[in-house]
Amino acid sequence: MIPATFVVAEHGLARLGTCTEEAVHQFLDVLDAAEASARVVAWEEVFSVPTDPFPTLSDFLYRPDSPMDRDLRLLLGRRIERMSFWGAAEGSPELEWTDGDDGVDIAPSIGLCVSRVGAEPWALLSLAASPSIAGLCQMRPLGGTGSAAAVWCVVEIDHLTAFWRDSLTRYEATPTEMSAASAAAFPRTHFAPEVWTQTNRFEGSWRDVRERLVEVLSGLDDGAAAVFAVESQNDMRARVMSAAYGVDCSPESPNTHRNATAMRRREAEFDGIVHVCEWHAKLEPHQNRVHFAVAEGRLLVGIFAKHLPT
Repeated sequence: MIPATFVVAEHGLARLGTCTEEAVHQFLDVLDAAEASARVVAWEEVFSVPTDPFPTLSDFLYRPDSPMDRDLRLLLGRRIERMSFWGAAEGSPELEWTDGDDGVDIAPSIGLCVSRVGAEPWALLSLAASPSIAGLCQMRPLGGTGSAAAVWCVVEIDHLTAFWRDSLTRYEATPTEMSAASAAAFPRTHFAPEVWTQTNRFEGSWRDVRERLVEVLSGLDDGAAAVFAVESQNDMRARVMSAAYGVDCSPESPNTHRNATAMRRREAEFDGIVHVCEWHAKLEPHQNRVHFAVAEGRLLVGIFAKHLPT
């Protein structure tokens, strides 16, 4: 997998006093998902961050008069305590940052990410503490000098998925890296075990194919299972997938259905069960196909090919 790093954002923790318990649970869920796919670190001084209405995060988490539920505070504290920490060895990033709409005065982890994203996938993990610093943000020093960069601020699970999809293209993932990251980038898709060995069947260089493949797999992951559940007619399924998710797809023609040998070429095995992946999404109008099926509410991607025989 592409070696990504997520950094806990101090500006979110600083606003714990105004967060709902639901927002904290959401942060913990995002943290679980991030830790399952990459390294997560926090600033070594994170427990000293001013956290309204107390002078430090440590006070907010551990003082008995803190306004948040005790068990939830202790759970959050334990999760942060168990993290790896970054500090002086990584330099002294700027503290004050803005995305153009909102500004924060103690956020060195933003500066750390800004310094790293040019070469590696680094992103922030944050509580839902700001209406604007969320998703892909153009961060720059609040004083207007120094480096600026597009940095992902992951506040919800959908941001995490979008971060991985963006990283596969931005950091030029290999087929092996894309395979390793597929569960994080396309969480609703089930891939046949051998499908990622088939990228060499596409026509053209991997560099040319990669971006469009990520786009098509993203559209399928976002919409196919839901669209197929609602629409029973193939022409409507194809129309909605194209209009809403940018995926040009269709099932095989009646002529191909009458060719038993050709239909067997569209079979793929998932968890010991063979499925016919006759639907195909087109990377280009004339070539390169992603063959898939939707079965029992699951999206199954089984075959990559330039063209299968008809």
